[in-house]
Amino acid sequence: MFRVAFATYLLGLRRYSQGGFSELSPEKLRNDFVDMMLVAYGTYFDGLMSADKNVNYMFQETGLLLSALLDAEVPFVARLHR
Repeated sequence: MFRVAFATYLLGLRRYSQGGFSELSPEKLRNDFVDMMLVAYGTYFDGLMSADKNVNYMFQETGLLLSALLDAEVPFVARLHR
């Protein structure tokens, strides 16, 4: 649950920096929440199988920040340090 909340928080910061939420449709917001669940789930494994640029970007950012700030075990980050 924490990783889902963390990924969603980071996405919120990203959306806010890109102009806010005023023009974001409910369908897009729902899709973003589902995407962040996939991102969080992917941080427990070695990656995601998605062609979505936003999902892949958020996966990398979330994984790196979890590892750097909270010393969380994130397999793809551990692989980078080998």
